[in-house]
Amino acid sequence: MNAYSLHNHTFRCQHAVGDVAELAQAALKGGCRVLGVSDHTPLPDHQWPTVRMGMDELDGYCQAIDQGRIDFPSLRILKGMECEWSKEYQAFYQEELFGKRSFDYLIGAGHFYQIGGEWHSGFTDLSGAKELRAYAEWLTQMMQSGIFAFIAHPDLFGCCNEAWNPDLAACSHDILSAAAATQTPLEINANGFRKAWRAPGGGRSCPYPWEPFGSWRGNIPFRF
Repeated sequence: MNAYSLHNHTFRCQHAVGDVAELAQAALKGGCRVLGVSDHTPLPDHQWPTVRMGMDELDGYCQAIDQGRIDFPSLRILKGMECEWSKEYQAFYQEELFGKRSFDYLIGAGHFYQIGGEWHSGFTDLSGAKELRAYAEWLTQMMQSGIFAFIAHPDLFGCCNEAWNPDLAACSHDILSAAAATQTPLEINANGFRKAWRAPGGGRSCPYPWEPFGSWRGNIPFRF
């Protein structure tokens, strides 16, 4: 059975190290057969420049992936990006990434979401009912766009909440219902295990993945 690894970053995102060659070497060593390189996408309005590559790095990113395909012929390397959602970015994703540059897939992520036209952080501002409803709606719009192969760390709200509560359950229900309706896979993101424990000595080990969210099961296929 082929092993897939589809959520991987290079040094260009400013919070990872290495480039495509290093990712490919690690993938082969771990028995991976399909490697998706999916750095944080640059944005035409240069939003959040400290956690993504600049537009001037996009050519080099694509060239590194193309070269990796030549240097590692036994590994299937896919060209991807991890993307923030906003309708204003949709044309860039479809025309520049899918169209001009022939990307294989895009990942949707809610690191940031909007309330009343103002941006909020998914890492620090997801603890109130209003914020959780907005986050769920943001991810729902993301899935309904039909341009993302899957949604990264949908339970990111675990970074802002110590204990499960009805507002989290309602938010999760809306996200999971949208995933089922649109047949969009949701990622179980293991990077949360590298983050600080939320309740040392208690029942919770990491911000995400969060068991109450992940206990849901649905018919959401995922194929490449």
